Amino acid sequence: MDNIDWLRPPEQELNIEVDAKTIIKACKDKGLNKVPQHSLLNSRQKAPFNPNQPNQRLLEEHLRPCTPSILLSDKNEAFNPWVRDFCLGQPIVLITGLTKILNFNLSLFQTKTIVKADPDGIIEVREQMLQTNDENWNQAYNQKVWDYYSHRDYSSISEYALYQNKEYLKSKKETNTQNKQDIEDKEDSNFDQLNLKEDQKIECKKKKICFGTNVDLSNMRKWKSQLKELKKLPPLFQVESDDNMLNYVGYNILGMNTIQFYMAVPGCRTPGHQENNNFCSVNINIGPDDCKWFAVPYEYWGALYSLCECHNIDYLNGSWWPNLDELYENNIPVYKFHQKPGDLVWVNVGCVYWMQAIGFCNNIAWNVGPFTAKQYQAAIESYEWNKLRGVQSIVPMVHLSWNLACKIKMSDMQLYKMIKNCLFLTLRQYCLTLKFVKNKGAEIEAYNCDTSYCVKCMIELFGILFSLPKNNQNVPYCLDCALKISPLLEGFVCVEEKNIYALINIYDNFILNELPTDNGAFTCSKLNWQNLEDGLDIDANARTIIEACENKELNSVPEYSLFNVCQAPLDPPKQQLQKEQLHPFIPAISLTSENEAWELEPWVKAYCWNHPIALIHDLTSIVGFNMKLFWTENIRKTFRKFKIERRTQMQQSSIENWDKTYSNKVWKCYNRRSYMTLKEHEKDQTIMPSEIINEYEDEQIHMTSENMLHIKRNKIHLDTNVDILNLKKKCKLQLKELRKLPSFLQVDSENNMLSYIDHKILGVNTLQLYLMVPGCRITGQQQNNNFCTVSINVGSGNCEWFVVPYEYWGVIYSLCEHNDVDFVNDSWWPPSLNELYEHNVPVYKFFQEKGDIVWLNVGCVYWIQANSICNNIMWNVGPFMARQYQLALERYEWNKLHSFQSIVPMINLSWNLARKTQISDPQLYRLIKTCMLLTLKQCYLLLKFVKNKGVEVESYDGYEVIAHYCDKCLIYFLPQRRPNPDMVCEKCEKKLGKVITPDPWKTGARNTVESGGRQVGENKALSAGKARFNPYTTKFEICRICRQKVHQVGSHYCQSCAYKKAICAMCGKKLMNTKNYKQSAT
Repeated sequence: MDNIDWLRPPEQELNIEVDAKTIIKACKDKGLNKVPQHSLLNSRQKAPFNPNQPNQRLLEEHLRPCTPSILLSDKNEAFNPWVRDFCLGQPIVLITGLTKILNFNLSLFQTKTIVKADPDGIIEVREQMLQTNDENWNQAYNQKVWDYYSHRDYSSISEYALYQNKEYLKSKKETNTQNKQDIEDKEDSNFDQLNLKEDQKIECKKKKICFGTNVDLSNMRKWKSQLKELKKLPPLFQVESDDNMLNYVGYNILGMNTIQFYMAVPGCRTPGHQENNNFCSVNINIGPDDCKWFAVPYEYWGALYSLCECHNIDYLNGSWWPNLDELYENNIPVYKFHQKPGDLVWVNVGCVYWMQAIGFCNNIAWNVGPFTAKQYQAAIESYEWNKLRGVQSIVPMVHLSWNLACKIKMSDMQLYKMIKNCLFLTLRQYCLTLKFVKNKGAEIEAYNCDTSYCVKCMIELFGILFSLPKNNQNVPYCLDCALKISPLLEGFVCVEEKNIYALINIYDNFILNELPTDNGAFTCSKLNWQNLEDGLDIDANARTIIEACENKELNSVPEYSLFNVCQAPLDPPKQQLQKEQLHPFIPAISLTSENEAWELEPWVKAYCWNHPIALIHDLTSIVGFNMKLFWTENIRKTFRKFKIERRTQMQQSSIENWDKTYSNKVWKCYNRRSYMTLKEHEKDQTIMPSEIINEYEDEQIHMTSENMLHIKRNKIHLDTNVDILNLKKKCKLQLKELRKLPSFLQVDSENNMLSYIDHKILGVNTLQLYLMVPGCRITGQQQNNNFCTVSINVGSGNCEWFVVPYEYWGVIYSLCEHNDVDFVNDSWWPPSLNELYEHNVPVYKFFQEKGDIVWLNVGCVYWIQANSICNNIMWNVGPFMARQYQLALERYEWNKLHSFQSIVPMINLSWNLARKTQISDPQLYRLIKTCMLLTLKQCYLLLKFVKNKGVEVESYDGYEVIAHYCDKCLIYFLPQRRPNPDMVCEKCEKKLGKVITPDPWKTGARNTVESGGRQVGENKALSAGKARFNPYTTKFEICRICRQKVHQVGSHYCQSCAYKKAICAMCGKKLMNTKNYKQSAT
């Protein structure tokens, strides 16, 4: 779907940017020797083919993936944008609770109501064979096949309703005659096997059932109540919505942009199929019983097509029911799930599915076309594929494209180009066809008519069609089929159904509706990659960069920024939020099994990355995370002498913040710092003994406005920043426990950018523990350099979280400044959420229960209060994505402007990432490469500037890297080196001023043990200048002169070059004379 190379018109001199007159002029000048042809795909690409399925062999658990599902609990959740994003990102989605929270009246679609409204309405009846959902037999019941028997007939709604009622009463009677054990067995099976036992399967094998389908509910007079009820749904799911592309077709297409109603008895099947032109679909189960669904992602439809061909089945027009074992053998994953009454199923672009009624149920279904490039491209590809196989495309994509261009303003660049490409190709084809027909001397009549299809090849006719009178009717043909009937077009009437000037007007007026860039949103700053100083770009090598710097005149201290124009915007989005948007729904994930946790890890990761915050339930319990290891009592036993930071605070409600006298509400939060050991903490703790805490861990002491009178003027203590990750020997169990989490949540993981910093940063790439009592606060803050955060509540109580998305941090910053509070260094707490709402700031508010994991995304502002006794563990993670890296750089530059220290040394980190990782994300690669270019250039210019000042520069190659910050402005320096530690004699343990090392000269065969030698020469003491070349700490392998491999450990130069140059093989200093080389080499 990502490849849109077909957006290239056949003439190189033409493109979608030219106007309509230029296209028409080019067509007039074109010579025509044959019938003009066109395809909506790339002219250089072959006609659409069956796509190859992904090559990667799936594991057994991936062949049976968990079905993406959403459980909604209130109306605000249903209309939250994340629901739309989630649906558009999954092959199929089961949505539970939607009809309930919207008070959707399912009874309007029950059989009784439908019969009463239109008893004589036409219903298509499919005669089928009753069988279990995991098998499919031929009509003789002697062989399993893919071909499914489904004979078509028609009846009235009332007649089928009588049949459905008769079957229901019959089933109920049979159920009442069964004994209690049979009833229990039936409840356990839940009709999954149609409630049939082995002895009953033989009886039912010859039973035929009828499936009532395709009842049209488009008539507004008859179905006014039903159509009105459907408007309660969110826009993505509505059949009549401005967000539905199919509303612009211009006429009703039954079952696509209209509602269809289905009536089923147990065993009725909808055979395998893709939706017309790969459009999305919506299906709601009215009940009273369930349906069982099977679905295959769009990427594997080619494999299903090939299997249908192997079984001699028409993939598009035939009725087929796949064998699941055969699908698994061919590496095809299958989603399986039950749709209960009231559940809505979203079928995404091109997904293949089939379903069977487990009991008696009615369903309503329709198609939708979301305005996405993926949807439009899949529809176009299906359109062209149908043309090659002589199958009619139910959706007239050309007419739809011109209608969209006429009525819609496109802001999606990719979708705009796709539609514009279609307009370009069809306008060109229209002009060429018109010219060809005129050359034939045919007369052309002009009149408007509805969308037509060629009766022979079934392709859509646009602009020009050829009508042949037959039985007092005009039968439409395309040009190719008309010429096959009559090469001179005798007897045909050429009809120009579209006015060329109207098309020109539509084409020229269809332009991209560019949204204003100054929308105040905190999007990542755009780097002008190709316009860096001195004509350099990230494709230049290091030598080119240095050469450019050598020619640069330096009249002042060289300066640089990691952005060409450093901007950290503070303006929030200007769109005024509605009341429900100021109290947004909390994105939450609930996992049920360990297999599900690992199977859905990529989806969970993507879900977390795409939301400001995510609350993950039950993950700790299903992976067996031992939270007791992080309880206060166990930590004290291990780290009794460990020093911790204590914050003395005022006890108050989470929605308020008072000054010290409790007289005024303020932003600044009282938060006095002190230090103590965990041993002292044990003596000082008087709130509740740890035994009672652990015994009554489910009891919670809540801090609410009602009990504020009883807690005023009390002081409480938050014990924070307990760093338990640096003491690896003592906290092995805790470290082992953290490795149970998915890799993207782990503190020490290859997927964590912060793992590549050269040193440990407390609470950033190490674990921090917070010991909290009721009322304790983690005051308002953003994480260091906007990195993501993971927090686990290890019990026993809960915490209340308040989170503001990154886009609105500028408002918080301004409010802090307005209230004389330092946003970065002070402790602050919004005294009233209403103040934030008045400034159009949305606030996520939720409780983190014991075992819950909170994912805090890039740059979010948050503050937390404990509602009861609990411990929390927190750390930062840096996912390898461009947004994380760029926002970290933005905060790095913002800190420089405000003289704040960036806790994360971004330059050091960038060079380490370049050295130790392989980046596959092009955007992230360019960001890191740009940082390296700018810092390399700055390093060289600074070196040049210092040398011009006559300052002596020392070199420290080979020393251990450490990070340094300026004492005054706190700006991070380029990597500096730490001198080697003092050497200590192994025998006397005294410090040595000189390093003892073997003589590098005395080596070779004559110095072997067999010949009486010691294999090494006499031990000599290196001078202080040579000490840094200690062969036991650094290994040099390449001669600095001849670049050949050096076999002597500790040498920079091979023996041959050292002898010729009369230098020391180790340090390279000039020797007095060659004769003394052997004695003075060390």
